[in-house]
Amino acid sequence: MTIPAPAHACLNAGRDFVKGDPKNYLPAEAILRIADTFTAWREEEKYSRIVSRVEIAKNDFNISPSRYIHTGESEEYRPLAEIVEELNALEEEARETDATLRKILARMGI
Repeated sequence: MTIPAPAHACLNAGRDFVKGDPKNYLPAEAILRIADTFTAWREEEKYSRIVSRVEIAKNDFNISPSRYIHTGESEEYRPLAEIVEELNALEEEARETDATLRKILARMGI
């Protein structure tokens, strides 16, 4: 594999730490994964990424892994128009249900 120059490997092993007493630590398998990822110059989703110097410069030379590797679950947002449409349909359904209930109660004399 050819390495595009200039680039840097960025890795976020924050999920690999194990709680320890008194300090957290990286188990041997996590250390091996880190070493393998760097030596293979490999990108892995939510773990490692090859970052260009241009991108690093655009981020004021901030090399914090969380800047380049997002480990959280992404939130999905629905379009506002879709939500309003669904609310309108639910309100209409509630009105119909209410009307049906009132008819049943009227027949019962309530």
